[in-house]
Amino acid sequence: MQSPRTTARRRTRAVLALGAALVAAATGLLAPSAALADPTTSAQARALMQEAAQQLTVIDEQLHEAELVVAGQQRTAAEAAGKAAAAQAALDVYAPRIRAIVQSGFTAENQSRVAAFLTSESADELVRQMTTLDMIAAHTSATISEVAAARAA
Repeated sequence: MQSPRTTARRRTRAVLALGAALVAAATGLLAPSAALADPTTSAQARALMQEAAQQLTVIDEQLHEAELVVAGQQRTAAEAAGKAAAAQAALDVYAPRIRAIVQSGFTAENQSRVAAFLTSESADELVRQMTTLDMIAAHTSATISEVAAARAA
């Protein structure tokens, strides 16, 4: 199996070659014309060679610029991929907590202040249930806030 780096290089080269061919075709460099007839003198041959060299230089410069652009875009993509992976890892830390909060919301008995008031048999039990509910709410709120902050980052 090829390494991603080798594959990326081949893909980059193929894109650059295709781009250069498209530019050359669009500018008429590859299209046959009457000016490309066989030269009859050495001066004509020299002039045609110089013209071809100039065109080649232009294409070479365009290719070099395209390589620089592609390299810059690859660096940017790599940085973005790294940031995305770091952000996903930060969110993955909270996944078990969020899952537990959601699961307890669906499977737990009615955990509300009204339920605590109606089901408590004494004032001490009511205070204990209210304190427990406050602690659960504070923990849930803190977890949700941490996840929101990690997601925004």
